[in-house]
Amino acid sequence: MKKIFLFSVVASLIVFTACKKEFTVTVSPSDATMGTVTGTGFYTKGTVVTIVALPASGYKFVKWDDGNTNNPRSITVTANATYTAIFESVGGTPEDPEEDNILTITVGGVSFKMIKVKGGSFMMGAPDSDSEAYDREKPQHQVTLSDYYIGETEVTQALWKAVMDSEPTYNGGWTDEYGKGDNYPAYYISWHDCDTFITKLNALTGKNFRMLTEAEWEYAARGGNKSKGYTYAGSNTLGDVAWY
Repeated sequence: MKKIFLFSVVASLIVFTACKKEFTVTVSPSDATMGTVTGTGFYTKGTVVTIVALPASGYKFVKWDDGNTNNPRSITVTANATYTAIFESVGGTPEDPEEDNILTITVGGVSFKMIKVKGGSFMMGAPDSDSEAYDREKPQHQVTLSDYYIGETEVTQALWKAVMDSEPTYNGGWTDEYGKGDNYPAYYISWHDCDTFITKLNALTGKNFRMLTEAEWEYAARGGNKSKGYTYAGSNTLGDVAWY
């Protein structure tokens, strides 16, 4: 008698579900005052993304940091990636000669220097992420400035006396406790005192001095078009750059 064996084969069906991988694409300008860029985000592998460099007024796009000169530029996302847009002044002209960046002015035998600040665009104010900022410092908004000059230091007591012919008398005037001497800053002065000082300074020099706007002060404090994006003027650590 023949034995017949029936083999039952059970096939296991294994289904592989491919996970969608997302990668980060970061696009930034070499200098935030020279322009902006678009294209930053999270993308699924294989996605074709267009990144665009948008130069600010007075600047032009030169290249991406990997040498590519296409703008806009299409990239295929295969991994986390970072692209930096490099800008330069229109025409690629170098900075003004050093002597054109500094003006030395003498009045009443006292000399002081004015430093040139190259114009550009910047985000004025504090971002929402800055928990230490006041509400009045928000929201951030873009401001574009032309070239201007700013005093190398605060107005000194020597310069104040040379222009005004006297020391301020408010609260007893300058004292040794808070600093008194030619190279100390002038203090205990009001806005009206400053306005009078500028009027007299213009008459003595034949030039057109004025007070800074808030935007001009903040732009210079941030480093102008050479800003490195510090939280404070010159550092991310307040104690490095200020007494407070």
